[in-house]
Amino acid sequence: MIVTRTLSKAYGLAGLRFGYALGDKDVIGQISAALLPWNVGTITMWAALAALEDTDALAQRVKFNNAEVDFITESLSEVPGLVIFPSKANYILFDCGATGKKGKEVVAYAEQKGIILRPESEKYGSDGWFRITIGSKEENRMVIDVVRDFLTKK
Repeated sequence: MIVTRTLSKAYGLAGLRFGYALGDKDVIGQISAALLPWNVGTITMWAALAALEDTDALAQRVKFNNAEVDFITESLSEVPGLVIFPSKANYILFDCGATGKKGKEVVAYAEQKGIILRPESEKYGSDGWFRITIGSKEENRMVIDVVRDFLTKK
């Protein structure tokens, strides 16, 4: 078994593309042998080290993310027919198929309002899937208003 992780989300280093793998010494050795020398830049290594050492900042980001997930979930739970999937990630998955609307329609409407949502493909007999990625408090409140407005208008 190999466990891979990145420091993209909770550590805030998505743009630096830093990750690591944990596994059997021999397996990791074979993977390491296939890598280019110095495949991670110095700035990225120092940023990763600083992020790993700053446990207070990590705790603040996780607390903020979880609070905003809860806020968005509660705020949109009143929309009839909208299925909200529980999340501990930096996004929330929705299925609005039972509202009579399609996920790609929600995404297109939000885009007209300057908000980027992530569409999802049709699955489980529904084409109402989309995702909201957690943003700033202001962005999250805007997305709630836009999604609620679209899904509740006749």
